[in-house]
Amino acid sequence: MEIYHIGKIIEQQANGCTVPLKAMTDDGRSVFLKTFNNCEGNRVLFNEWVSYNLAKLFDLPIPEAFWGIIDDKTVLQIPLDDRCKGICFCSTVVTPAARLLPNIISSVENINVFGSLLLFDHWIYNADRNPGNILFNFKDKKMYIIDHSHVFSDTADWTERDLELISSGSISSDNTILRENSEVYSWFFNAKYRDRYDIETVAKEKFPLFKSELIHDIIHDTPENILPPQNMCNALEEFLVSRSLRFEEICNAIMNSGNGR
Repeated sequence: MEIYHIGKIIEQQANGCTVPLKAMTDDGRSVFLKTFNNCEGNRVLFNEWVSYNLAKLFDLPIPEAFWGIIDDKTVLQIPLDDRCKGICFCSTVVTPAARLLPNIISSVENINVFGSLLLFDHWIYNADRNPGNILFNFKDKKMYIIDHSHVFSDTADWTERDLELISSGSISSDNTILRENSEVYSWFFNAKYRDRYDIETVAKEKFPLFKSELIHDIIHDTPENILPPQNMCNALEEFLVSRSLRFEEICNAIMNSGNGR
């Protein structure tokens, strides 16, 4: 696992409960990072890392991410508590870009990935796909998904019990994801519909890839001081594998909403 040194921390971002910071690596890459001992807990770093790797395998547009390190050699242009030094999750800055807005949906060249995004958000139980979590790049006219700190449950610091409760319920009748993400989803539903065949085709292509061994490797490709206890890792692995095997229920949850047609 390669870890990059953060050369300079520039400023705090105005939005985000996890207090992301804009920074630059020693090799000149501009990033948004979330620090160790984050105000929302170190679980958000783990959630971000696992979600990033799953999104890549789902062929979703997501900025390159990697682990960084903040130490006494890092130049601080804003105050930073010493407890926040150490490992950090870094997401490469997309530029020139801005948060996606409904009036530019028609300009998004990769709008066809929306069906995959619907499936992905349901799979990882992401009920936080708000307007600030999709960026539009004015250069390549593509959208990019960001911020997956609150996933796998309705809280960032999920427990085994949280995962068990979600897993034991009916996916087909659970409208949590569609309801909580309705503002952003409605922009796409109004601009472009995906029929059942498209949704199911993507699901049948992607979900069988996510075997237990693959998810296990993704989870454990995490710095030791960020990795949750083994029982929590096992619970998440089981959660993700179980939901991937129930992809038909995920498709039904989307289609039964009336917006997927």
